[in-house]
Amino acid sequence: MEAIIFVELLSNIGVVQVHTNGEIISVTNSDKFKSDIGNQITIAYNGQSKIYKLPFEVILNEDVVNNLNVNNKTLRCKYLINRLVKPDIDDLITKRDSCSKSHLIKALENDGNGFLTVNCFNCLVELFRIDKNFPKILELPDENWREMMDLWHCHKPDIKKDNEKNIGLDQIFSNKILPKYDNLLIGDSYYLINTNLFTKDLKITNNKVYCYNCDKLLGSVYNLNDEHTTCKILKQKVVITNSNLKIDIKYEIYDYLTLTILKSIKNFGSRFFTVKSKKQTNFGQVLLIWCFDYGVRIGINDVKLENRLKIMYQKLDENNLNDKQTLQNLKLKHNFEEIILEDEDLEKSGAFEMVIDYIEKINNNVVFDKSANIKESWKLSYI
Repeated sequence: MEAIIFVELLSNIGVVQVHTNGEIISVTNSDKFKSDIGNQITIAYNGQSKIYKLPFEVILNEDVVNNLNVNNKTLRCKYLINRLVKPDIDDLITKRDSCSKSHLIKALENDGNGFLTVNCFNCLVELFRIDKNFPKILELPDENWREMMDLWHCHKPDIKKDNEKNIGLDQIFSNKILPKYDNLLIGDSYYLINTNLFTKDLKITNNKVYCYNCDKLLGSVYNLNDEHTTCKILKQKVVITNSNLKIDIKYEIYDYLTLTILKSIKNFGSRFFTVKSKKQTNFGQVLLIWCFDYGVRIGINDVKLENRLKIMYQKLDENNLNDKQTLQNLKLKHNFEEIILEDEDLEKSGAFEMVIDYIEKINNNVVFDKSANIKESWKLSYI
């Protein structure tokens, strides 16, 4: 195992916490004109020392120096800026969605040729282009908008149209939101686009949409009529590049999980989640997540991560009577939301295993003693 340094910024109180599996030797600054500010930390591990650049600049004072005792593995010091405001949850949702409208528009504006290519994740062949000639690139409403409408209206109103009968909300709910002939609609985890905008005709079989080059699943048919077919292309199945191939925008399964949790917190106030898969091989397996905080900033060695969720988690098996009872007891005390990572429509093969691996990898890099866990059952991680 190599030396690891984990840094967490507690922005609300302006404190930086440093944890390592080695020994903290010193905190210094590479700029001699800023002797009261630290941005470098020296760690000793297995008889060798290494200097890391801190992701956050800290204030150096007597407390910091006095805390550097023999075999010191933790350090708590003041952040250079005393307090940061927690990000608005809507703003955080936009920042965590790498394929959101705002990210794509920014990438378009920064590209000299003015276009992005949406490519098959598997073979990288071009599927369609997003360019400045699109009349409209629009974001779809939250996928929970029907439930929210129910909360807003105790008596559902009728909507009147000129020279027509009243249309009830129930009828509107049943209608699909479709893109116009030359528009692109961006959903939580997918794009809605008409077949006329594809670079080359994709393969459509049994209402599933496949890459014309490698036959990998890309999505499904969303709406079929005589004029044109609307396809639902999953963000996870494509990768986006600019005209110079210098940027690489991907939507990972962790993004889907994070955004689903954030939207549940926003809409329902839920902090406990059961993550499951409908794959038969994962029958009964449950990832239990308790979301402590959001908008968290951390650093692992030289990597800085922003806008993270701080979570505690457990792996449970509903086929095990003790695990099943644990889950039932928690559900009696807390409001739970269920997240399905794989279903008939998304077909995210291996998604459940990928999420478990990712969360446990982070846990291995941020936990160096049992005090970070709760009763040795809940484990700490960030997504």
